[in-house]
Amino acid sequence: MSEKMLMLVLSDENRFSELQAAAHNTELVYADDMMSALGQYIVSMPQVILIDSTHPDAEAAVIHLRSVDARPILVLVDECAPAAWLMARGFMDDYAIHTMSVSLPPGKVMASARKDGERAPAFAYEHRLIS
Repeated sequence: MSEKMLMLVLSDENRFSELQAAAHNTELVYADDMMSALGQYIVSMPQVILIDSTHPDAEAAVIHLRSVDARPILVLVDECAPAAWLMARGFMDDYAIHTMSVSLPPGKVMASARKDGERAPAFAYEHRLIS
């Protein structure tokens, strides 16, 4: 895919900077809390959403983004202590949510995110009725 991909990232500033340095041919939009993530999603309609599970608003952001059928959502999790809320809320069985190790280098995170973003648009037009 040669066109530039748009990705929404909910994380802290340090992780966002690391990802931005590895974001070849991907434009990143930064969100530092749940409300800005929802606003950025509505305004920019990114092809993929990346959420750091260690962010305090991660769970609420995933819940709200899935309520508007946002996909795909990639959640960075710790292999030793994955976000318990992912399992508790049934997100581990949600086809639109994938997990990746928080310890992966930024280049690998971006490569995986790009693959997921190329498969399905974050905004599911086919589920919308327009009259």
